[in-house]
Amino acid sequence: MRVLYWVEFFSPYIGGTQIVASYLLPALRARGHHIALITSSGSLGLAAVDEYAGMPLYRFPFQDVLADGRPEAILRLRRDVADRLSSFKPELIHLALTGRSPLFLPGRAALLSARVIVSMHFVIRDDLIAPDTVAHNVIERAAWTAAISHGALEPVLRNVPGIADRSSVIYNGCPPPSLDPAPLPFAPPRMLCVGRLVHRKGFHHALNALALLLPRFPRVEMIIAGDGPDGPDLRRQAAALGIDRQVTFTGWIAPERIFDLMNGVTAVLMPSLPEGLGNVAIQAALMSRPVIGSRVAGLTEIVVPDETGLLVEPENDEALTAAMAWLIEHHADAIRMGETARLRAADVFGWSKCVDAYAELYERVGRADRN
Repeated sequence: MRVLYWVEFFSPYIGGTQIVASYLLPALRARGHHIALITSSGSLGLAAVDEYAGMPLYRFPFQDVLADGRPEAILRLRRDVADRLSSFKPELIHLALTGRSPLFLPGRAALLSARVIVSMHFVIRDDLIAPDTVAHNVIERAAWTAAISHGALEPVLRNVPGIADRSSVIYNGCPPPSLDPAPLPFAPPRMLCVGRLVHRKGFHHALNALALLLPRFPRVEMIIAGDGPDGPDLRRQAAALGIDRQVTFTGWIAPERIFDLMNGVTAVLMPSLPEGLGNVAIQAALMSRPVIGSRVAGLTEIVVPDETGLLVEPENDEALTAAMAWLIEHHADAIRMGETARLRAADVFGWSKCVDAYAELYERVGRADRN
């Protein structure tokens, strides 16, 4: 089947959506699908026509044209996108809905009757999916909407109830690591935050919690891995709290190095404010690491309290501190949680399940008009 995958940003831009797609699309291509990608040009001066893992990749200046706002520029870009789609002749368009670029999605006739699948990768705010918004219009007209968690699907169904019988949840998966989990270190305990350094990840709460924890456990270390606009503020916060010697900021980490990094820590912290699912929590589980996460949609579907990790109320520094202290003091329970998390991740978030689910959805939706 000829499938066009449309995503707001793609490699070398890194985020949860991009990482999952970087694994998923080659796996679907290996099953016989002919896949092309459309994404944004971004600000890195990347080629307009490129290739990723043997798949054609087309970049368009979506953000620049939207920022410019001139109607003639928007119409011209819509024509350019329509020409590219007409040349590729997709049978199916898989739209990873994470931004406004679907404004440039041409009408059905220009797509040669391609059907559209929307995948939701975050918990969308009600105002972003209200009637007449880009998200509402695209989802309402799509053949199917797949969300990465029940938490991500719930606001979609609340705002576009007519899609209840053409929507589902497909959990993200992760290819299993090639290395075996190492024993959890407790001398010293080491906590890890990994992800984009932005406010919604809640890493500022992790630093506050570490400052509260250190008088009781002065040898605890914390690693914050990733880059993003909040990086300088987080470094200043650590210095102001007097904990900068206990915190290591690694900067950007290549996705293939995440498992190695996790293999050297006691627990993974995810003090997120919202979270569509939490790919990092799945990766941590695969490395037998317990997760301390916020009790928010998405994470509550990965972390089973007291079985695979601990959940605390979001933005509660004292609760996060207490959870870290509990794991440090209860070695056997921390080890048990990590082992249970690994077994559950292989069962619920197995990589083949994710690939199988999308492959089946592609066939069912893409062939529906041809039966």
